[in-house]
Amino acid sequence: MDKKYGKSSWKVYFEGNFWGHHSREHAGKEIRINKEFDWAGYHWIVPAVYSCSKGLVIDFCIQISVERIRGFMEKWNLRPENDSYENFTKEQQMQMEIENPLCLDFRPGIELNGNTLRMSHSCGVSFNPCLPKRSFHEPETKEVMEYYGLDESCGWVIDRSAFSWAGSRRPEIKKLSYLSDTIKS
Repeated sequence: MDKKYGKSSWKVYFEGNFWGHHSREHAGKEIRINKEFDWAGYHWIVPAVYSCSKGLVIDFCIQISVERIRGFMEKWNLRPENDSYENFTKEQQMQMEIENPLCLDFRPGIELNGNTLRMSHSCGVSFNPCLPKRSFHEPETKEVMEYYGLDESCGWVIDRSAFSWAGSRRPEIKKLSYLSDTIKS
């Protein structure tokens, strides 16, 4: 991963998501951790966490192999011109959602200084390198890919999870641990 942080307009808010925020809260303080690990058959990168007044925000970047994505697209005969859900029955749509390697469902658990933090909410974006550049999805996906320097030759699921502080105040971060939980792909 290319560590090219520093884009001045990059801000992360506890009550926000990749598309913006609607409150008057201040942006969180970025703490770069650049942690990489392999878990549940995927390569994970946690480039940074954000200390906000209401809690901790963590971006989980999960690398998805091109082979996995291509296999899924070939099985369902998906191409940019026919990837609409309208082309499939409700049953097929449900099966596709279960099998889609870019639809990961996981519930992270975080322990901070010995206290388990409760997840408040999360949101996510994904990047499919098998689609033509002109269909680069949302500008937010492009922004997060560029900010974290993620490799565009791989697929990515980027999950932003927010965790409320255990007490009423923002604690000093001494030890942060990931508590493994379930993942559905």
